[in-house]
Amino acid sequence: MGTVFTVRLVRHSPKDVIVTEEPAAMDEPQRSGRVLIVDDEYHIRAILVDMLDAFEVVEAANGQEAQEILADDQRFDLVLCDVMMPGISGMALHQWLEQEHPSLAGRLIFITGGAFTPKVREYLATVQNPSLEKPFRLRQVLEMVSSMIQQTDDL
Repeated sequence: MGTVFTVRLVRHSPKDVIVTEEPAAMDEPQRSGRVLIVDDEYHIRAILVDMLDAFEVVEAANGQEAQEILADDQRFDLVLCDVMMPGISGMALHQWLEQEHPSLAGRLIFITGGAFTPKVREYLATVQNPSLEKPFRLRQVLEMVSSMIQQTDDL
């Protein structure tokens, strides 16, 4: 005779995961363009890549990798960048862009988890770049990305 155990596994998404809406239930904004996603969390990058499947997407796992990509290739319509990353933070990457590639600095959307240090709060208050707070929704991401790319196209 043995002991019987019942194990129930609940499927959870990674922390700060994006809550998505059903794509069929919405009018999708016009989508095209090239986007760089910079986030040290693999799951966040993977979810954003899935959400932005109609765009050409390039990924960077940290600020240093993003700098290396951008040093060689500035043909991005938009940069989605996590604010808080080890090493080169999103703020430091933005400051680097302002000096090295100013036109891209204005096309950066900060990704935030909502928990800010006073330094981060102060920095975000001084720049005009929009922020996308986690957890975010599919429609919210698509509308913000499409709108920013459209503004870039209109210039």
